[in-house]
Amino acid sequence: MKEVIGLLLFFIATQVYASQVSTRAFGGGCITNVGGYAKKRTCNASSENQLLIYTSNKALRDPSTNKCLTAQSYNNGSKITYARCQENSATQIFSYDSRTKAFVHIASHKCLDVHGENRTDFILWRCHGGTNQKFYIPLPRTGGSDDHGNDRSRATVVKPNSTTLGSIGVAEDVDYFKIVVPRSGRLIVNTTGLTDTYGCLLDAQGSYVRVGDDNSGLNRNFKLSQNVTAGTYYVTVRHHNFSSGLGRYSLVVNFILPNSDNRGHSRDTAIPISRNSTTSGSLQIARDNDYFRIGIPSTGTLVVHTTGPTDTVGYLLNANWDQIALDDNGGLGRNFRISRRVTAGTYYVKVKLHASAATGPYSLISRYTPTQAGQTQGIDNSTSRGSISRGSSNMGLVGSNRARHIGR
Repeated sequence: MKEVIGLLLFFIATQVYASQVSTRAFGGGCITNVGGYAKKRTCNASSENQLLIYTSNKALRDPSTNKCLTAQSYNNGSKITYARCQENSATQIFSYDSRTKAFVHIASHKCLDVHGENRTDFILWRCHGGTNQKFYIPLPRTGGSDDHGNDRSRATVVKPNSTTLGSIGVAEDVDYFKIVVPRSGRLIVNTTGLTDTYGCLLDAQGSYVRVGDDNSGLNRNFKLSQNVTAGTYYVTVRHHNFSSGLGRYSLVVNFILPNSDNRGHSRDTAIPISRNSTTSGSLQIARDNDYFRIGIPSTGTLVVHTTGPTDTVGYLLNANWDQIALDDNGGLGRNFRISRRVTAGTYYVKVKLHASAATGPYSLISRYTPTQAGQTQGIDNSTSRGSISRGSSNMGLVGSNRARHIGR
């Protein structure tokens, strides 16, 4: 699991900047004052015992107790505790190396290290450059532009079932978004675009509901899905390459009520799914249309079909919203099945009830097989089972003038 980037309080010139000190090691976490000992705990933006001030004398001071991180000795394995700050005390001076991300204890020439039986203790150890000796301190931003707030107090308010444009315009930018959920349900947040994003979900107090996700969405975008109760939540968005990554993204927020019609109803609200995935759905009202979005990286064969007791009809649409394939019950039972040669791009799957069918649940299954070098490309008009009793259409090449445009 990747690190949770918090804030650190440290001096640059005469200004103090707020954050926590975080590490990627052993699941990630922040340096925390636990009974006078430095321990690794899950980062919590509202925890005073995780705040530190990196002073001009290169000490790490806890402002809530006015005590500093202190080495008990200069030996390997020496535990780090919180003790009364003493100006220029050799046991309390740590130099931060921005290149290696290490805190080097000046007097012993050893590094701050995450160690111990439960991998939650901080000690001194010979510097070796490992992950458990790397710590992250976001520096103040300079230059570039910042379109969304960088903490909860300045978060951009977004509504459930909305899309908001964003940009990581400067290095170490973290965008905050505020979502008010009206009742219990499922909150799904993800980004779309070409930027490699990393997202977290926080509650109203700033505690992590979901520590973070990197690339569960399409094209290295994050995607978080969480059952929530009524209340205020925050989403943080940053670049996977926190120290230097830049790029634009769209934040998509979907909120689903329990036992409600739970899939997108248009191209803009289509639910993104992986090209090799199984997704549960339910057609619960008459004339219900569920839409899903799939990203295809290269030429290959895409097979989409449903399983379950519900009589479904399936459509495959290209990025221009043109229908390129249609099937009614080419799958098992009365489920649709479409097998189609496709090129790189974005595709949409529309799932609806057959005209006379009763409402009910289904599972949408997507399978993609890339074309191997030298393999012949042709038209695939096949389904999994012979002829179709109630009409099907698996058209020719994508982009054919036989494609039909589907109105929104």
